[in-house]
This record gives sequence, C-alpha cells and structure tokens, in this order.
Amino acid sequence: DAETYFRRALEIDPTLAPALLPMVDISLQQARAPQATAYLKRYFEVGPRSPRALWLGVQVARLNADRDAEASLGLELERNFPDSPQTKLLLDSRPQ
Repeated sequence: DAETYFRRALEIDPTLAPALLPMVDISLQQARAPQATAYLKRYFEVGPRSPRALWLGVQVARLNADRDAEASLGLELERNFPDSPQTKLLLDSRPQ
C-alpha cells in the first residue's frame, strides 16, 4: 500500500519531499483536509514549488474552501508555469 510506504519514509525523514507530495495527493483522494493541508505545508517548507505541488495546493485550498489560497496558488501556477498540464487542469476546472 502506497500510503504505508510513504508514511514509513516520513517516519525516517519527516522532511522527505518525495514522500510528502504523494501524501498530499493520497489525503486529497480520501478528502482528509487537515492531513492534506499539513503535508502540503511541510512540503512547501522543503520542496520546490513545482506545477504538481501548486496544483495540489489549489486542490487542498478548494477542499478547505479557502478561496484566498486557491486564488494565490492558482495565480502562481499560471504565472510561473503557463504551459504546464497542471495549468490546463486549473483553467479547465474554473467555472465558465
């Protein structure tokens, strides 16, 4: 089970960015907002602000109904990675 694997990795190194981002994704899939938020916060302290990380951040903000964070992360994603697949997902997910 992927979650077990990543949890074990984070027990060894709580700042292991390659394990934090998948845990954000897993937490999102299970609609566990507090866990997704905590993993994302830890990730942003140690990992790069990649298109994937920013898109997950937008999704976490949406789960938390945090419109300010959603707008901020979405804008960062659009400005820094305009041609990324994640930016396309962001634009496609906005209400028309």
